[in-house]
Amino acid sequence: TNNNNNNNESSAKPTSSSTLKPTPASTQFKSLKDRSKVPSSFYLSLVLLFLLQVTTGTYQIIFQQFQEYTETLQQFLLSSSCLSIQNSLLYSMNTIKTYIASFDPSQHTITENIKMFLIGIFLSSIINIFFIAPFRAGMWTGQRAKKHKIHRYFGLLYLFQYGYGWVYFAKYYDQGYEHSLLPHMITLNGLVQVHSAYFSFKVLPESKDAGYISDKAVLSRTFIHENSYFQLLCAFGSFYYIPSAVASLQSTLLGKCVEHLFLFYPYVFIRPWFPITSFKDAGTGNKGRSLKNQRFYEMSTTAIKIFYLWSKYFLAFYINFLCFLNLTSEEDMKFIRGLFLLNVGTVSLGIFLHTLRFRKVLPPQVTMSVYLVQIYLTFSAIPFLKHLFLGHKALVGLCFGGMICNMTRNRYIHALWCVACHYLLVCADIEW
Repeated sequence: TNNNNNNNESSAKPTSSSTLKPTPASTQFKSLKDRSKVPSSFYLSLVLLFLLQVTTGTYQIIFQQFQEYTETLQQFLLSSSCLSIQNSLLYSMNTIKTYIASFDPSQHTITENIKMFLIGIFLSSIINIFFIAPFRAGMWTGQRAKKHKIHRYFGLLYLFQYGYGWVYFAKYYDQGYEHSLLPHMITLNGLVQVHSAYFSFKVLPESKDAGYISDKAVLSRTFIHENSYFQLLCAFGSFYYIPSAVASLQSTLLGKCVEHLFLFYPYVFIRPWFPITSFKDAGTGNKGRSLKNQRFYEMSTTAIKIFYLWSKYFLAFYINFLCFLNLTSEEDMKFIRGLFLLNVGTVSLGIFLHTLRFRKVLPPQVTMSVYLVQIYLTFSAIPFLKHLFLGHKALVGLCFGGMICNMTRNRYIHALWCVACHYLLVCADIEW
């Protein structure tokens, strides 16, 4: 789930009488002392995160995996030396060079060659956007790197974590990815990023216009605060797709309460603790968008609205309902875990893309386009999981009904839908 979605900055305009006339997404002016206070939502996040970790048996899993890693490391140190490591690296490099030198396109079909070419272009573009371009711009080196070190270097760690997560998923899924806490470590770092950004950049405007869907505006501090809510949802997902964690969660009364809170009522009991930036305020900030890009960002806003509804009710509620009812196979879960990893990236990398735009590392339309591609890749779930949609039409209808309730913009109607879902899935004897 995710909402890097409701976006832009606003500022107040002076009138002739030197008073301030707020724009529709008016900025709230606070002193730096007030901005240094810890929001109650952050305390709530820590409490809920701790409850998730306790009820899912995370600390026990970490202790067991730490022992396994320690034993493996000891065996490695006893049986290896620096020379053997160097030889291994040289062997790997020579293997890659030999493969490239011996690659003969004529031995492959045209389709295979095109596929490999497109994959190469895609991967090289990702590496350039998220690593090479920022390094060349000095985001982690030079004078700029002396400020906000926690936020800056944990952000770099996040990029490596997320990249390794995809390597682990693609190459070593059968070697224990379904039981790995790596997705949870990534979401933890995402929370660190949000909280450190909130306190590092106190001068950002606190506006309902998030400042994201624009080519000139800065991010709203309200939007950064709001992002922590979606990071918290990601933390729940990082546990809910691990079999042993779910078993532990459902084995105690406290665990079941935590599960049902995140499963049915996240927007009823948790969401009100966090601020909201609105799609209707996107672009209402003072000179946040240039005239030449106005149409582009209006279309981007519409595209993100569509994604938000899809993400909230089908990537989150629907898939979680399927897992809760045990209606998925292991092959389905593999794709769901990949989809979740993709969603985790949309929550944090989307803000990083805005940073690249704001620092003029990449052009505004490029960063927004990359974000749109990233979020719309989630629609790849439809052809691969179509049997789950076609095979459970009643559940699809239930979630579609939730989408309709959402469009009323009435929180009480949405709350009634959540209560209905809770009753139908838990208490009613229905064959979904």
